[in-house]
Amino acid sequence: AALIKSIEQSPTFKQLNIIRKQNPALWSPELGGKLVRLETDNDKIFAGARRVQLTDGTENTVLGIFNFSAEPQDFTVQVGEFAGDYRCQHCGMPCAIGVEDHITLSPWEWLIYAK
Repeated sequence: AALIKSIEQSPTFKQLNIIRKQNPALWSPELGGKLVRLETDNDKIFAGARRVQLTDGTENTVLGIFNFSAEPQDFTVQVGEFAGDYRCQHCGMPCAIGVEDHITLSPWEWLIYAK
């Protein structure tokens, strides 16, 4: 119980939970979008996208890219049909994600983009 309490209080967990609550694509499997694994050329990287059609006819799409290692990782991710204009969930700045993007992440770093 103490470990779970510690995790729940971490800034990273809090930030991820806020992002999850703000984006319907990340809601429960019944309400959110289906996870689509995005191809990378690095097995230390997990990249995925979820998209859901909202009742007002718009879409909510979220891309997540995670470095699951203690070393910096340089890689290419195939975003494909999920390419487009997003807002970075870390800094709030707009950014364009290409069909194929080259990225470098620090140890344990992650990026989440939403539109």
